[in-house]
Amino acid sequence: MPDPHDLAKVYYSAARSEIVQRLALRESVLLAAVATFGVLAGWVVGEKGPGPWLLSLFPLLSLAFTLVLFRHNWIINDQSDYLNTTLSEFLGLGPAELGHAVPMPLHWDAALRRGRRALKLRWILLAELGGAWFLLWVPALVALYLTIRERQAGMWAMILVDIIALVLALTPFAVELHRLVLKWKTDV
Repeated sequence: MPDPHDLAKVYYSAARSEIVQRLALRESVLLAAVATFGVLAGWVVGEKGPGPWLLSLFPLLSLAFTLVLFRHNWIINDQSDYLNTTLSEFLGLGPAELGHAVPMPLHWDAALRRGRRALKLRWILLAELGGAWFLLWVPALVALYLTIRERQAGMWAMILVDIIALVLALTPFAVELHRLVLKWKTDV
């Protein structure tokens, strides 16, 4: 039977590797969203563009990018919680031949969650959430405004779909903000 300490180190390495991969994927989603919104906006305002109806796709794209981004975010949070709760007690165990517990050094993000640094981490997480909201939701709002301003015949159904997509895209932000607030209350 494997030593729990050694097995915990293997699980820790695997979880950290997945977190790092998902962090990169999350940033890629944000970059893809910005690039997509920029290309579509450039196409709309271009000389031979398809017209302002294309702007009505922004809220739907915002919803899609938001769901992908927060899926990565939630898995990152679940993996971090797994590391900090489930594995932490096993990582503090020492090898059996030493006869006493040898604590493992804290990873940088776990160290940030302790003491005075916890407030700094809270602001970093809040800024990250606000930045994602700005990059994914604001272009959709601007596009919706421009679509409503055009008031072309037959666009009202698309405008209604866009409003529903914007509300749905706001939901993960609200859920994540609520999760952060609850976590901060339990940390205090």
